Amino acid sequence: SVTGFQTCALPILTTAAQTGSKFTPAMADRADVKQALGYIESHFDAHVAEWIKLTEIPALSTHEQQRAAYVTAELRKIPGLQITSDPMGNVTAKRAGTGGGPAIVIATHMDTVHPMNADLKVKRLPDGTLHAPGIFDNTSSVANALQTLRALDAAKIQTRGDLIFVFTVQEELGLKGMYYWIDHN
Repeated sequence: SVTGFQTCALPILTTAAQTGSKFTPAMADRADVKQALGYIESHFDAHVAEWIKLTEIPALSTHEQQRAAYVTAELRKIPGLQITSDPMGNVTAKRAGTGGGPAIVIATHMDTVHPMNADLKVKRLPDGTLHAPGIFDNTSSVANALQTLRALDAAKIQTRGDLIFVFTVQEELGLKGMYYWIDHN
């Protein structure tokens, strides 16, 4: 059966194929890709719970340390990652490829914009939507990156090139963490 995530992935892969990308709709039919998508689907409630937990961790620009510690602890639970942090506070997780492919960098920033004393408690409205400062920009992407790494691991997906996940700091202050990472990697 086709899952919601597979339904979303097929148009993206089809468009990518039409634009000269190496992605093809056939990729969505691979057993390992189906397994990864199934992992995401079956862990949806845990993913949302983590998203809420991350949102409630203060992460104002230059104050991302607690969120970085959480991200690092979660990354350590995933086998095979080379995890580092730099003097700025960026956290990097490298998932080694088998060789022969380009490295791909996936970056997400950990900082948010809200007053220092803001109430970060996530409120779930009757329609199911979640509301809190920083819940989308950019906490959702931090949760998504962690879940992507878990799904890749669960499905034992092997890429030729390295996948490098960078969780940056101080994006809201002019991409300072990302520029630092680029200058030093």
